[in-house]
This record gives sequence, structure tokens and C-alpha cells, in this order.
Amino acid sequence: MTAVYEGVAKIVTAMKRSEKAKLLDTLLQDAALLEDLEDAIVIARRRHERGEPLEKFAERMRRKGRLK
Repeated sequence: MTAVYEGVAKIVTAMKRSEKAKLLDTLLQDAALLEDLEDAIVIARRRHERGEPLEKFAERMRRKGRLK
């Protein structure tokens, strides 16, 4: 995945500003891709958060009434 990212980054870096804007506009019109980008942003922001075992998470959600 890193090689793909680096290749795309190299191509985008070489693009003119107007071409970058057009590419971004086109990408953001795709609802599925936009959702994936939003997910990637959340993952990147939360990368350093401490994890929680599934069992503890499920128990916490049951106590709050969000899971049966």
C-alpha cells in the first residue's frame, strides 16, 4: 500500500493547482469514496488511542442500553 501511496503522491505533486482542484472535486462527488476518506481520517486521528477489548466494550454498551 505504501508504494501505491507514494506513486499517487508523486503524480499529484507534479499536477498543476487547477488539475489538483479538479481531481479533488471529482473524488469528493463519489459518496462511497467520501465515506472511506472520512473513515481514514478518523482512524488516523485515533491511531494512538488505547484500545478496549470487545468484551469490555460490549458490556459497557449493554449497561448504557445501546446493546442487548
